[in-house]
Amino acid sequence: GQNSFMPSVAALTDLGCKGMFSKKGKYGGTYAHVAIAFHFANWLSPQFYLGFIIAFIENNAFSVKRLWSRLNYRLHTEGVKAALPSGLTRSTKGLQYASEAELLNIAVFGRTAKEWREQNPNASGNQRDHASPAQLHVLANLEMLNAYLLKKQMAKDERAHLLLQEADYQFGLLFSVDALKR
Repeated sequence: GQNSFMPSVAALTDLGCKGMFSKKGKYGGTYAHVAIAFHFANWLSPQFYLGFIIAFIENNAFSVKRLWSRLNYRLHTEGVKAALPSGLTRSTKGLQYASEAELLNIAVFGRTAKEWREQNPNASGNQRDHASPAQLHVLANLEMLNAYLLKKQMAKDERAHLLLQEADYQFGLLFSVDALKR
């Protein structure tokens, strides 16, 4: 074909199409199921289709890494919770959780969350939301390691030293892989 058939989204919706819709207003646009989007990209051009597939795969890989990080964060916070002495106030417990999170932030990102926010005042989310897949992978690994070290009642300064060493080691290995250098 000549790609001349161009029904509107409204016409497709009227015909019972459930895979697409359009929305007006500030956050408006045309939205389609991923299968429809893939076919549309292929219809436009092979070059666009290939770029679309690559972007889709990279985005999904990032989403999975972020999910792993979030799941491990839960395991990490449970490790912190188990290591807290009884009788602490709620605010003191909150400071302990934050302190452990900052320990990981420094090991992985080389800065605290506050420093990142000061350097990126207009960015949405936090530095973990803007991390590379390699950073998220190392973060997930360090969360598990720190939870284990907390369980073993290792002192914080010793844990910090080990976490920094492990982060350096893992980043060295990950960045020696050609696929992650780009």
